[in-house]
Amino acid sequence: MAVSNKITTWQFTAANDLTSTVKGTGAIFKAINAETGDFASDGRNATGILYTSAKSGTHDGTYADAGKMKFTAGAAVSSQNTLLSITTSGYAIPANSGYWVVGKSIGDDVTSGSVGIGHFNFSNPWFAVDCTWLGN
Repeated sequence: MAVSNKITTWQFTAANDLTSTVKGTGAIFKAINAETGDFASDGRNATGILYTSAKSGTHDGTYADAGKMKFTAGAAVSSQNTLLSITTSGYAIPANSGYWVVGKSIGDDVTSGSVGIGHFNFSNPWFAVDCTWLGN
Protein backbone atom coordinates (compact mmCIF):
# COMPACT_ATOMS: atom_id res chain seq x y z
CA MET A 1 0.00 0.00 0.00
CA ALA A 2 1.48 3.34 -1.04
CA VAL A 3 1.34 5.94 1.69
CA SER A 4 3.77 8.63 0.62
CA ASN A 5 2.22 11.21 -1.65
CA LYS A 6 4.26 14.08 -3.08
CA ILE A 7 6.71 14.41 -0.24
CA THR A 8 9.85 16.50 -0.36
CA THR A 9 12.99 14.64 0.68
CA TRP A 10 16.47 15.71 1.66
CA GLN A 11 19.71 13.95 2.55
CA PHE A 12 21.71 14.53 5.72
CA THR A 13 24.75 13.27 7.59
CA ALA A 14 23.89 11.09 10.57
CA ALA A 15 25.74 11.65 13.84
CA ASN A 16 24.73 8.20 15.14
CA ASP A 17 23.74 4.84 13.70
CA LEU A 18 20.21 5.20 12.29
CA THR A 19 20.23 2.00 10.24
CA SER A 20 17.54 0.03 12.07
CA THR A 21 14.46 -0.24 9.85
CA VAL A 22 12.32 -2.18 12.34
CA LYS A 23 9.01 -0.31 12.28
CA GLY A 24 8.01 0.96 15.70
CA THR A 25 11.34 0.44 17.49
CA GLY A 26 13.96 1.26 14.87
CA ALA A 27 14.99 4.61 13.45
CA ILE A 28 12.73 4.53 10.41
CA PHE A 29 9.65 6.84 10.47
CA LYS A 30 10.92 8.79 13.49
CA ALA A 31 11.50 12.55 13.49
CA ILE A 32 15.06 13.73 13.08
CA ASN A 33 16.98 16.96 13.34
CA ALA A 34 19.16 17.13 10.22
CA GLU A 35 21.41 19.78 11.77
CA THR A 36 22.44 17.51 14.65
CA GLY A 37 22.14 14.31 12.59
CA ASP A 38 20.13 12.56 15.28
CA PHE A 39 16.57 12.08 16.55
CA ALA A 40 14.58 15.23 17.29
CA SER A 41 13.41 15.82 20.85
CA ASP A 42 10.55 18.24 20.15
CA GLY A 43 8.52 19.67 17.29
CA ARG A 44 10.42 22.94 17.17
CA ASN A 45 13.77 21.29 16.43
CA ALA A 46 12.48 18.49 14.20
CA THR A 47 13.48 18.80 10.56
CA GLY A 48 11.50 15.86 9.15
CA ILE A 49 10.82 12.12 9.31
CA LEU A 50 13.51 9.56 8.52
CA TYR A 51 12.63 7.66 5.35
CA THR A 52 15.85 5.78 4.57
CA SER A 53 18.35 4.49 7.08
CA ALA A 54 21.56 6.35 7.78
CA LYS A 55 25.00 5.13 8.81
CA SER A 56 26.89 7.21 11.36
CA GLY A 57 29.12 9.78 9.71
CA THR A 58 27.80 9.26 6.19
CA HIS A 59 25.62 11.48 4.03
CA ASP A 60 23.20 8.72 3.05
CA GLY A 61 20.14 9.27 5.25
CA THR A 62 16.97 10.68 3.72
CA TYR A 63 14.21 12.53 5.53
CA ALA A 64 10.93 14.02 4.32
CA ASP A 65 9.85 17.42 5.63
CA ALA A 66 6.35 17.92 4.21
CA GLY A 67 3.48 15.84 2.88
CA LYS A 68 1.55 12.66 3.67
CA MET A 69 3.93 10.42 5.62
CA LYS A 70 4.23 7.54 8.04
CA PHE A 71 5.25 8.26 11.65
CA THR A 72 6.12 6.22 14.72
CA ALA A 73 3.78 6.95 17.63
CA GLY A 74 5.20 7.48 21.11
CA ALA A 75 1.72 7.40 22.64
CA ALA A 76 -1.71 6.26 21.51
CA VAL A 77 -3.23 8.40 18.76
CA SER A 78 -6.89 7.54 18.99
CA SER A 79 -8.58 9.61 16.32
CA GLN A 80 -8.07 11.14 12.92
CA ASN A 81 -7.12 14.81 12.78
CA THR A 82 -5.28 14.62 16.10
CA LEU A 83 -2.62 17.32 16.14
CA LEU A 84 0.87 15.85 16.49
CA SER A 85 4.10 16.97 18.08
CA ILE A 86 7.46 15.29 18.58
CA THR A 87 8.92 13.98 21.82
CA THR A 88 12.15 12.31 22.95
CA SER A 89 13.82 9.98 20.43
CA GLY A 90 11.74 11.24 17.50
CA TYR A 91 8.38 9.75 18.44
CA ALA A 92 5.17 11.54 17.40
CA ILE A 93 2.64 12.17 20.16
CA PRO A 94 -0.69 13.99 20.41
CA ALA A 95 -0.03 17.70 20.85
CA ASN A 96 -1.23 19.61 23.88
CA SER A 97 -0.86 23.11 25.28
CA GLY A 98 2.81 24.08 25.26
CA TYR A 99 3.80 21.75 22.39
CA TRP A 100 5.12 22.55 18.90
CA VAL A 101 2.67 21.14 16.34
CA VAL A 102 4.16 19.66 13.15
CA GLY A 103 1.20 17.77 11.67
CA LYS A 104 -1.97 15.78 12.23
CA SER A 105 -2.95 12.13 12.05
CA ILE A 106 -5.13 11.04 9.14
CA GLY A 107 -5.15 7.26 9.28
CA ASP A 108 -6.39 4.60 11.63
CA ASP A 109 -5.89 4.74 15.40
CA VAL A 110 -2.40 3.67 16.48
CA THR A 111 -0.91 2.49 19.75
CA SER A 112 2.40 3.57 21.22
CA GLY A 113 5.23 2.08 19.16
CA SER A 114 3.03 1.57 16.09
CA VAL A 115 3.32 3.26 12.71
CA GLY A 116 0.60 5.72 11.72
CA ILE A 117 -0.13 8.05 8.82
CA GLY A 118 -0.27 11.84 8.95
CA HIS A 119 0.05 15.11 7.08
CA PHE A 120 3.14 17.04 8.14
CA ASN A 121 4.89 20.36 7.57
CA PHE A 122 8.13 20.53 9.52
CA SER A 123 9.22 23.81 7.94
CA ASN A 124 6.52 25.75 9.78
CA PRO A 125 5.74 24.29 13.23
CA TRP A 126 3.38 26.31 15.41
CA PHE A 127 3.25 26.63 19.17
CA ALA A 128 -0.01 25.48 20.79
CA VAL A 129 -0.48 28.04 23.54
CA ASP A 130 -3.90 26.75 24.61
CA CYS A 131 -5.43 23.46 23.52
CA THR A 132 -8.58 23.67 25.62
CA TRP A 133 -10.55 23.83 22.37
CA LEU A 134 -9.30 20.27 21.74
CA GLY A 135 -10.63 19.10 25.08
CA ASN A 136 -7.09 18.93 26.53
